[in-house]
Amino acid sequence: MDNEDKLNKIYMQYIEICSLLEQKILEIDDDTYNQITSSNAIQNKYIGYLDAIRSQRDYYLDENSELILCKIQNIANNPSEVYSLFRNMDKKTQFCHTAS
Repeated sequence: MDNEDKLNKIYMQYIEICSLLEQKILEIDDDTYNQITSSNAIQNKYIGYLDAIRSQRDYYLDENSELILCKIQNIANNPSEVYSLFRNMDKKTQFCHTAS
């Protein structure tokens, strides 16, 4: 597995974590959300990110559906991973044939 493949795998894990985190943010009721975000520390650092998530509430699916979509993205990357395996195998095979 080359560096690009490793990076893609890590990125997909990151996307899955972000999706679950966003889902948890959306589950917070409005009163609790307003109480949490009223602190200056939250206002200064995170309010833009949190408000952007909350403003898109109508476009999010339930937690299970979001998780399924993340898993499908992982599956969709499989052809790329297979291609990379064969590409790397070809490089090694070409090197072996030229070396002998």
